[in-house]
Amino acid sequence: MDKIGPTDYGIEPEVLLEFIDESQEQLDKTINICIENEGKVLGAKAIDEIFRTVHAIKGNSAFLNLMKIKNLAHSLENLMNLVRMGNAHFKGEVADKIISGIEMIQEMLGSVKAGKPESYDPDGLKKT
Repeated sequence: MDKIGPTDYGIEPEVLLEFIDESQEQLDKTINICIENEGKVLGAKAIDEIFRTVHAIKGNSAFLNLMKIKNLAHSLENLMNLVRMGNAHFKGEVADKIISGIEMIQEMLGSVKAGKPESYDPDGLKKT
């Protein structure tokens, strides 16, 4: 086990560490999708991949009592749903907010893994 400190999330440290490692891996792939498609129209497959990643993190983090991660993932899921439905485009401010949100989740996961509380700036991600 890498490290999970004296946090009290009410879950076995091994389960929490597995969630963090798998989530980080998925988020890395998601960031790569965003970078590879920067300045391009994002296809349905890429949109669905990003949506599924944040949707899974939202559900799993809620189960693990990581409510700040869950809330941020829920905001990202809502933005990606707008993109999926054609009510927003993955460019400019929307893309910036999604990428920033993914990076915030990565930071929070790193904090939890280091035994620190979840933390992020909720003003960094608001409705567009």
